[in-house]
Amino acid sequence: MRRRRRRNTNNQALFINPKSKDIVELWILRILITLNGNRDFVISMRGFSCDNLATFLGLEAFIDDAEDHKKEIFDVMKKRFKILEEMDSFSYPKILKRNIKKVLKLIDLNRVERDILLFTIHLKYYDLMESATRTLDDVSTDRLISILSVLLEAKASKIKAALSPQGKLAQSGLITIDRDGSNSMVNKLDILSRDFSDRMMTLDGNIEEMIRDSVRKCTPATLSVGDFRHLSKDLDLLIPYLTHSLEEKQKGVNILFYGQPGTGKTELTKALANTLGTGIYEVSYADEDDEPISGDRRLKAYKVAQSFFSNNNVILMFDEIEDVVGDNSAMSFFAPPKQNNKGWMNRILETNNIPTIWI
Repeated sequence: MRRRRRRNTNNQALFINPKSKDIVELWILRILITLNGNRDFVISMRGFSCDNLATFLGLEAFIDDAEDHKKEIFDVMKKRFKILEEMDSFSYPKILKRNIKKVLKLIDLNRVERDILLFTIHLKYYDLMESATRTLDDVSTDRLISILSVLLEAKASKIKAALSPQGKLAQSGLITIDRDGSNSMVNKLDILSRDFSDRMMTLDGNIEEMIRDSVRKCTPATLSVGDFRHLSKDLDLLIPYLTHSLEEKQKGVNILFYGQPGTGKTELTKALANTLGTGIYEVSYADEDDEPISGDRRLKAYKVAQSFFSNNNVILMFDEIEDVVGDNSAMSFFAPPKQNNKGWMNRILETNNIPTIWI
């Protein structure tokens, strides 16, 4: 006699915004049917690989004896799949649509790039999406491109171009892919930050709110440039240079401040912004939980700021740059890896749209 298995159904894990339900279900069924993920969805002697996923797909009646009803399970999925494939269009939550429009105003993404962004947000936000993609095992970069081509109904060449290091998604820092070997889809596709998907789905605010754990407005300055009279000769050169750079929207403007801690480098940067009449944002070195942000994520945040605020009258501050540049041999075991690709760093420094002060 078959032992009755305890159902592992978590109501929270099953929640999908009703506006996203159809597109999420279509993506999942394309994974299970078109891409043959169903082979790992119904596992011999174990039943479903994920009971929550089975319940979402309307297969809860088969949870206790899935192995004996593979044909019926597949028939139910195919019937629903046919209905979804014949739908003309799909909706998304209102907040997400508004936030996507805000991103598109700042970065001119094409349809394929936009669809990859939408898919990745859902993948990172919903556990059911991750559970479905895990039926495909770990994927290589080429396999990822092939999978997204099927899921998003786009040519593989367009997916490849959208995900290339030179594409807008990567250049803006919004979405990059791990090109080292094979990995699960949820780890292969990397988004700006762990909270970005949550905020895009739930926060009806300005774009600054979406990226606040990566880039944030600086606190007000407590000093003025007049408090740095010992640097007057340098400031007499620097202030006109930055003024001209901002007026002419000059690319590749970077200033390095260096010195002992507590000598006022950060305050001078804020004071300069006041004198120039610009806003000032800093690339965060710790998240909202005061946990350190790795060097590669800080550089990604910097790229996002360069893309999102390129038309604004602002300067950027990148403090603690030793996190991302320098000699890796001097690192401690627990320190984040530093960026030691000189050519890659040079491209960043030569092409930035927003004047940046590195400290």
